[in-house]
Amino acid sequence: MIWLAPVTEALSLAQQHRAVWQLLHHALAEHGITLRPERIEYSPTGKPSLADQSVHFSLSHDPTMVAAITGTCPVGIDVEAIRPFRQVALAMAFSPQEQARIQDSPQPELSFFARWCLKESELKRKGGVLDKSIRRLSYPEAFSWERQALTPIERVSAEQWLIITKRHVIAVSGIHYDNAQQRKIRFHRL
Repeated sequence: MIWLAPVTEALSLAQQHRAVWQLLHHALAEHGITLRPERIEYSPTGKPSLADQSVHFSLSHDPTMVAAITGTCPVGIDVEAIRPFRQVALAMAFSPQEQARIQDSPQPELSFFARWCLKESELKRKGGVLDKSIRRLSYPEAFSWERQALTPIERVSAEQWLIITKRHVIAVSGIHYDNAQQRKIRFHRL
């Protein structure tokens, strides 16, 4: 299940952290699990998980939205507001082919953050860390919204897809796309 909680006022980093854990509390309750600090453990890379691994989860936050995903296998989620991006981030995180695709896109900010979120959600699913290795995950091909009208759910691969809103890009890794239409996406008010 995917839980999204847009907020009307930008949250501080501390508020984002509290809000995303509050959202996880609601998400785990759907599985009959009460979130308690002693049930959470952290991998060497800092990825949180339930100690018994009964349900896998991933968290993401941005000043204007928090997101959580739960599943029966490792999952990853990332959310970013669509905004101007820094050239240093473009050079650090993307291959030359991806950089060209982003810069030539009719919507470069959307193209940048769609690819960024895909990479970060996949790193989260695998339990990796956000470092220069992000560049090895590559999405040089054009997405359909770079060629035609925007669709709210964009298939990237069998287990990766994007949710695109007017203000945000949300990438999901670890849930088979064919099940995406059956997956529940819940919007939650915090």
